[in-house]
Amino acid sequence: MDVTGRNVLITSGGTAEPIDPVRAITNGASGALGARIADVFLSKPDVDTVYYVAPRTARLPNDNPKLVWVEVSGTDSLESAIRDICGQVRVDAIVHAMAVSDYKPRSVTTVGALADALCAHSPAPDNPAALRQIIQSLPGFDRNHKIRSNAGDLVIITEPTQKVIALLRGLAPQAVIIGFKLLTDVSHADLIRAAQGILTKNDCDYVLANDSSDIDRTHHIGYLIDRQGHEQRFDTKADIAAALVAATYQSMEI
Repeated sequence: MDVTGRNVLITSGGTAEPIDPVRAITNGASGALGARIADVFLSKPDVDTVYYVAPRTARLPNDNPKLVWVEVSGTDSLESAIRDICGQVRVDAIVHAMAVSDYKPRSVTTVGALADALCAHSPAPDNPAALRQIIQSLPGFDRNHKIRSNAGDLVIITEPTQKVIALLRGLAPQAVIIGFKLLTDVSHADLIRAAQGILTKNDCDYVLANDSSDIDRTHHIGYLIDRQGHEQRFDTKADIAAALVAATYQSMEI
């Protein structure tokens, strides 16, 4: 079997959803684990290219001629980059390690403007649907320009982002897909149950489950689960990275 020329796509770091041209809703994801995973794949002689899809704030892998860094910012640019890569080359493995925002700003207004809008409807609607309509229809600021610093108390109205992981199997049906699930201060059973839900719903081959309370500068406890319900524990980013690459190769050889 010819196993040369494999292409790997890794998403890493965190997204930044713009409030205006200079402000954004983001998270503290560093991309450290994603960079380690990329370094392991890059060390494999049969890997042709590693597409590292990450923001400029993320940790980058070590310099390597096989590395292609695709810079993204928010969820929309992430989706566009993944679609472009999968449309141009055969992707053999996808490691979706990026901490993707669940919400992005729809509009930005002020507490005063919101109060004025509600008062303008007198008597005020007494049902939630009508109140939501008023709030969602507020024009808000022109977000193509920086919101002035003395604008007052801001109200940011958000909307759900696209679940990028839900797109991966359709874009790369042949790929080994590894998703991630991060929760905070939950029981082990709840963490694994949530990871299994991600795996099943999005047709992943593996999901790496981790709890933010188990991650610090020197330790990163993660649990790799597969379609059969097998579970493996790892205690460092280096161990996780090696295990994910080994699991990917095992699946590609089947």
